[in-house]
Amino acid sequence: MNQTLGTKPHLDLEVRLQNCTLTPERLEFLKSELGTIPHLVGKFAQPRLHLDIHKHPRQKDFHLKMSLNLGKDTLFTGDRHKDLMPAFNACVSKMIINLEKLEGRRLSKKRKAANSVWEDSEES
Repeated sequence: MNQTLGTKPHLDLEVRLQNCTLTPERLEFLKSELGTIPHLVGKFAQPRLHLDIHKHPRQKDFHLKMSLNLGKDTLFTGDRHKDLMPAFNACVSKMIINLEKLEGRRLSKKRKAANSVWEDSEES
């Protein structure tokens, strides 16, 4: 089952389910538990978050995969747990860390570019 939900600030969330079902209320709850992800991706044109939820019948656990498409960059994370929410919360935490690292790399590149321009103007 695939379902696309929107958040504010704008973030498309696509949820794919395997071997399990979630009520619309449960899906809305998951969307509300994304923490700061919607705010961290606010500056990207069309951020898209994919969440794959797979319930393994033999292991009796949930395997979650989360990918965030930001245009030029795509971030991935995942987790497993016997219950859905701990796996989901771990994915959200890891994704926030990945976004903060990406932002740090982007700022570092901007600083290097600014320093390069400054050094070039001093040489002239």
